[in-house]
Amino acid sequence: LYAYYRVVDGGVIGKTSVGSNEFDKNNPSQSSAGRYYVIAAVNIDNNDTTGCWLHSGSYHPTAPGFDANFEVEFFNGSYNQDSFFDHAANNNTEVNYLKNENKKNHFLLLPSTYHFFSEYIYWKNKPTENETKGCFDGPYQLPRPYINSYICFTQDKAPGPFHGVISYSRSEKGNELEMRTPFEGFLLNKDTDRPTLQLGMTINISLTLEASAEYSIPREWATDTAATIQYTLSNSTT
Repeated sequence: LYAYYRVVDGGVIGKTSVGSNEFDKNNPSQSSAGRYYVIAAVNIDNNDTTGCWLHSGSYHPTAPGFDANFEVEFFNGSYNQDSFFDHAANNNTEVNYLKNENKKNHFLLLPSTYHFFSEYIYWKNKPTENETKGCFDGPYQLPRPYINSYICFTQDKAPGPFHGVISYSRSEKGNELEMRTPFEGFLLNKDTDRPTLQLGMTINISLTLEASAEYSIPREWATDTAATIQYTLSNSTT
């Protein structure tokens, strides 16, 4: 699955401030570690009752049914991690159940509220020693059919870098970026035991760029989201 992003000339996708402090709105000249997210949200099953509402995470538009995210995080001046989100929980108990199912190579499609989800990094081979040490929860080797695949549950500002299966390429000027995501990262649909994403499926996808407060005029987090796209997964790029 490919996602393409472009901002105006002069903008740099993934650019963050660099520093050792948290951003202080009352002292904006102090150096701070900024964050930048390249995000794709996906309505996998075209069912508005599963997943979460986009606007509940402060994203455009007001639209229901988004079951998954895949994204890249830049932190403190450089790439930090890539991750998948499974939006299928409404409380911490359900999040724990969701993680246990993810460890079984299952992706759940259930009603959800935005702030309860699992977030994991996916590897198609064993993570490096440094990645293993930095992993908050895991890594866990997945059962068949992906016998050499691993996941690690993560969170914002994790002690990366973690290089999972999501990759990206950025233009020389920095204002264009393409993100590439293998279908395997979405695991197997728990209800069917088949790949969650498959060729021929029609999905709704929402693309967002999000930056922490350092570079915005009101000194607040800022996001820019394109209109939702309906797309049928195929071998063609058109």
